[in-house]
Amino acid sequence: MVEFEQADGGKWTGNFKPGFGGLDDVRRHPNGRDVLVASSGNLWQVDPMHRSAETLESAVLAVWDVADRLVYDDQGLWFVCLGSTGLIWRTGRISWDGFDAVQVTKNRILGMAWSPIENAWLPFEVDLETGVVVGGSYLDEHRRLSLL
Repeated sequence: MVEFEQADGGKWTGNFKPGFGGLDDVRRHPNGRDVLVASSGNLWQVDPMHRSAETLESAVLAVWDVADRLVYDDQGLWFVCLGSTGLIWRTGRISWDGFDAVQVTKNRILGMAWSPIENAWLPFEVDLETGVVVGGSYLDEHRRLSLL
């Protein structure tokens, strides 16, 4: 449950359907108007003035503030970046099953992606400006670059 205040001083409370596990978090959307509510992994975009909400993602595990953006780990499989205009980018799938040692810098996300094929963690990086991925364990025909 999250309580919202409106410009006229009124208040209302929203109940947000939880996911199957993951992040619980409330923060201002980069657009400065809406609120992002994560309820056990379900990510909601809430318009407090109109008392409306929509689900954005269904299994977020972590969030990072990066300059004027928010980056979400979605299911430990890919990343989603939100900015003032909404969705900026969504990577393709990077990992077969989870991330490890994730570090977010000013320009990149660095980490390890699990591969059941190699039975090992493989490095990846994501460009925060473009969402372009290099490396990872889940490579498809569109993304054959490697850090190895």
